Amino acid sequence: SGPRASAMVIDTYRQGKQFAKAQQEADASEKKYPADRGLRLVRASLQAEMGKAEAASRREWMEQSGNSVEVDV
Repeated sequence: SGPRASAMVIDTYRQGKQFAKAQQEADASEKKYPADRGLRLVRASLQAEMGKAEAASRREWMEQSGNSVEVDV
């Protein structure tokens, strides 16, 4: 499926330490599949590995609680 394939691409870039490419794919995937939980978790893993764990966990918490997702990273 589309979201799952995107998640695999993001994770492959992340594992290869190609964080800029992974971030680009994550941004594009988020716009294309905004409600996909799996993509949100892969994006959070990417942000955590990039040293943005606090922003990633805050963002996930905001989405789960139904609040706006405006988080500075």
